[in-house]
Amino acid sequence: MFLATSVMSFDPQPIRVDKVNIGFLSPIDPVSKSETRKRFEHYASQRNRADLKKLHYDGALRLPIDEVHNDWLSSRYFSENLRMTADHYGLFNDLFKHGYFIPRIPLHINYPYSNDQVTPVYSGNRLYAKDASEKPQVEWKSTNKENEYYTLIFTNLDGHLKENDAEVLHWFVGNIPDNQIDKGETLCTYLPPFPPNGSGWHRCVFLLYKHKNGPINFSGLYGSLPGNSVSLEKRTFRTFDFFNTLCSHLRPISLAFFQVTWDESVKNTFHNILGMKEPRYEFDFEPRYVPPQQFSVEREPFHSYLEQYRDRKDVNEEVIKHYLTMTCPFNGYPNVSKYPLAAPNEKWVPDCSIISIIATLSIENTHNDANQESRQKVQVTSITKRSREQDEKFHKADKDQLPSKHTQTYLLTMLPVAKGDHVFNSDGEQEWEVQRDTPTQFAIYGENLDGAQLSFTTHPESCQWERKNKIYTLQVDATDPHERMSERAFIDLTLPYYNSTLYMCLTPTNSNEVFHQGNRPALKIRVTRRALPVWATILSLICLLSLSGLFSGLNLGLMSLTPHDLIVIQEAGTVNDRKYAKQIYPVRKHGNFLLCTILLGNVLVNSTTTILLDTLISGGLAVASATLAIVIFGEIIPQAICSRHGLKVGSRTIRLTQFFMVATFPISYPLSKLLDIILGEEVGARYTRDQMSALLKHTQTTDIEDREKLIMTGVLSLKGKKIRDIMTNLIDVFMLEANRIVDDELVLNVHGYGYSRIPVYEGRRDNIIGLVNIRDFALLDTESGKFTVRNIMNFYKHRYGTAITSDDSSYDVFNLFKKEQYHLGVVVEYDNTSEKDPKAKSVGIVTLEDIIEEMIQEEIIDETDVFTDNRRKVRNMLSQAPDFSAFIRTTTNAVASKISAQMKVAVFQFLSTSVEPFRDKFISAHILSRLLNVDLYKEFEFDEDDAKVGKTTYIYEYGKPVDYFVLIVNGKAELETGKEKIVSEVGSFSYFGVSALYNPDEKVDELIRLKSNKFRPFIPDFSVRVSEDVQILRIRRVHWLAAVRATYFENRQTANGGALMLNSDGEQIDLLTQELEMADHVDPITTTGSISGAVGQDGVTGGGSIRERTSSLAPTIASDGGVTLIEQERILAQNQALANLSNIAKVPTDSPNTSGRNTPTLTVKQKRQLFRSEVTTSTSPPSLTGGSSSSKNRSLT
Repeated sequence: MFLATSVMSFDPQPIRVDKVNIGFLSPIDPVSKSETRKRFEHYASQRNRADLKKLHYDGALRLPIDEVHNDWLSSRYFSENLRMTADHYGLFNDLFKHGYFIPRIPLHINYPYSNDQVTPVYSGNRLYAKDASEKPQVEWKSTNKENEYYTLIFTNLDGHLKENDAEVLHWFVGNIPDNQIDKGETLCTYLPPFPPNGSGWHRCVFLLYKHKNGPINFSGLYGSLPGNSVSLEKRTFRTFDFFNTLCSHLRPISLAFFQVTWDESVKNTFHNILGMKEPRYEFDFEPRYVPPQQFSVEREPFHSYLEQYRDRKDVNEEVIKHYLTMTCPFNGYPNVSKYPLAAPNEKWVPDCSIISIIATLSIENTHNDANQESRQKVQVTSITKRSREQDEKFHKADKDQLPSKHTQTYLLTMLPVAKGDHVFNSDGEQEWEVQRDTPTQFAIYGENLDGAQLSFTTHPESCQWERKNKIYTLQVDATDPHERMSERAFIDLTLPYYNSTLYMCLTPTNSNEVFHQGNRPALKIRVTRRALPVWATILSLICLLSLSGLFSGLNLGLMSLTPHDLIVIQEAGTVNDRKYAKQIYPVRKHGNFLLCTILLGNVLVNSTTTILLDTLISGGLAVASATLAIVIFGEIIPQAICSRHGLKVGSRTIRLTQFFMVATFPISYPLSKLLDIILGEEVGARYTRDQMSALLKHTQTTDIEDREKLIMTGVLSLKGKKIRDIMTNLIDVFMLEANRIVDDELVLNVHGYGYSRIPVYEGRRDNIIGLVNIRDFALLDTESGKFTVRNIMNFYKHRYGTAITSDDSSYDVFNLFKKEQYHLGVVVEYDNTSEKDPKAKSVGIVTLEDIIEEMIQEEIIDETDVFTDNRRKVRNMLSQAPDFSAFIRTTTNAVASKISAQMKVAVFQFLSTSVEPFRDKFISAHILSRLLNVDLYKEFEFDEDDAKVGKTTYIYEYGKPVDYFVLIVNGKAELETGKEKIVSEVGSFSYFGVSALYNPDEKVDELIRLKSNKFRPFIPDFSVRVSEDVQILRIRRVHWLAAVRATYFENRQTANGGALMLNSDGEQIDLLTQELEMADHVDPITTTGSISGAVGQDGVTGGGSIRERTSSLAPTIASDGGVTLIEQERILAQNQALANLSNIAKVPTDSPNTSGRNTPTLTVKQKRQLFRSEVTTSTSPPSLTGGSSSSKNRSLT
């Protein structure tokens, strides 16, 4: 079809000279000259067609709008119109500054509105924020060319909260092949517009760029884009900078934009998506301009001129007071006329029907013609008195049903006043109907009425026959103010019942002539009587209102319950509900028959109620009363009751319902069959998954908890959820490289993460080749270095899902897991960009636990889970997964390096669970693990030749004071106890010297408040000597106290919200290292491995050749303070005295065993004598990294 608009002259708005066209210069599909000529010819031929003109004038001309729209889109006028519209809204200035472009292809953008409706985006149409809350559907014409890519950007030009020249990036999809936007690269996820309240309308623009040469590496050329981030700082965007950077790679080809403003949905965006408070803006209006006063004012009232210089508060107060004086608090606000400036009409017009007015005018005109006088010249005069004849003379009405022309006394019309019960029967005999024996007041209008007598007759032509004995004398009340032409008299009619129409008979003053007033509509009266007595009518109204309420309640109570619902109630309801449903079901299954019966009965009783009420109260009051009674007693109350107890009410009135079904059978049954044929049988409620979920969500019941509802809705929504929504992205997956050697670090790392199944990849992370289980590492020799992750994977060959795509349904994958007995699957996507066969690459994993979590709508957190959310890396504060990372640190100590990480873990677990000083109340697991990685391990080699000659190496020697705790890690030793010196062999994980660390009576607070690290002697009553190669862990009391204090400060740091403790340089303080460095005051009462005449630093007694591979086990006296030889001799003497005191003490001593109860008891006097003299010594703390801080730093001994 050709368009007339296509051949009209087009003069687009010119672009300024300083503007530069940055788009594609060559137009797409230009219109040829031949095509233009055809359009001109078609327009000329259609212009003078008579048939089209006739259709146009008749309003029947129809145009194919879709064809017109498509024709317009394919023409160049679309591009120019869209360009001018964008330029009018200032888009080019804000986007490209000095640049512009002409859109070449239409861009169709539709926001989803409902299931089958969308909200389109035109050229600047206005939307609310809720209309753009979801990602839109974007389409444009496909060119079907290979290697053609596009980029779509959606920005808000006015939405940035901090910078005026910046934009908010809401959506960025790059490298879109042809028009397949779903296959594009989403570099910035969709964020709904969020115009703040009070900021007006924002311009939101969709810009479509066309690539020049294939895909673009945006991250390399432009920089990083927000991705999934909703940070406003990251989403700050400038189109000008973007295009200036990539102008050699792409150019704009189309755009679409709309305007958006604030609504309630913006609150949700700020609070739940952006995570910030919602800002509000207000306009600052300038003060009202008041011109300076002039001496003379022209063309303006002087008082209105002065009003603008008054205080606005005074003016407003005056207006309010004036308005309140016009308002009565009991009558409401005054009625304001529709046209307040029009002149008011103060003349009174009687409230009568149009028929009465027409009849009155006809009487007036007739009498004027008869008397040949003008109506304006008629005066109200009294009739001359004359003698009345004894016999009355009767005059009939003339042929026009008007009074005789021989009299000047006649009636014009009769109108009722508010008093009385009356009605005008305009559809029937056109007469006034009044109730018998009921006073009814009428206003009678006519000529010369003062003193005239009014009587009635049932004869339609003459008053001579059938004249009634009721006679009324008229007293003129006032002259009619309307045109001052007629008289008015009021009468109160109280008439008995007559079974016929009454006509008016009028006898003039002082006359015996009776004039019939004719058969005119307004001058006839019919006296009626009630069909029922008042009491019977009231009882009938009560019964009818009850039936109306019953029908209305049954309509809601029964029809809201489908037969399917009744079957469900019969099977799963309470005892009473089952009984009620069983009684109702036989009637309810005939749905249309029951519906027709209820509606017919309801309409019947409501109509009858209105008719009966009209007999008691006539007029508008009857209508209002009937409406109010039916609404309250026939609708609101019954439906409120039946909506809650419909089942019970329906069962109790089932017999009455069956009676009405039989009574209305001739009408309701055929109607029900007709409905069955047209609409079909009644169908029960059918719910979709979403509807069932919403039904469960909003159903109020005491049997189903909210948690159960959440689980059920999760199961229902499982089929609609894609794997991409629940999977763990590859970047968040803990994986192992196939060629990595299995060592202690790997095993502890795997164990620390707490995952039971771990994917294995080769080369790239998206190349997953297998799966290993955490228990596969249980029995491996990690020290040999011969096993790789690939060896373990190939040996066990665990099965897992490999053909799962991100678009698969979670429900289908769940069924696959159950069928194939998988617990984990790899999610893959296929790369279709190359010409070769599609290649699958891994994008994430999904587990059976992930799917079950979607079912129950909650995270399943094991006691070993480190994270509660793998994507957001939210740590599990209640996780019981141990952190063994401290045991895999390197150390320079040769002995410690020989002890495997597994052995350190075993020592850690043994001490923290079996030895009291190392439990959580003294030392936390974190501090203990780091303490066990310090150079506290010693190794001794046993030489049998030296043993034969008496050279013995003691770990503990009877009676020699020490201050350390020992745990045998590897090897064996001999334990000698008692006076009999019973020798027994002790092995790995035997420990001694618990009392050297603490006294059971000591509390943690007392240990923390200790101001000095005095030597606390422990005198063993046993001996432990080396019997074979042995490795031991030795912890001194000062180091144990340092760990206790570090735990205390760590707990305080956690209680303060996790605030880190920093030193003067702003670096984090290592609490354990700090406490070990401060533990530099050692008690001067120290001992060597054996205090005898020949005691050396090697700790060997007897002067033999037994070698100790490490430093002496006895505490070393610090020499930094300059301890003299005399002081050393005094210390040795004190040690000897201490040994003597221990030997002669007659108190029971603990026998040495693995329980640590081996502290001899000293009296108070002995302790005071022992600690009377002190020498301050200094020892360097052990290194947490295995090295020494200086050449003067000593061993842990």
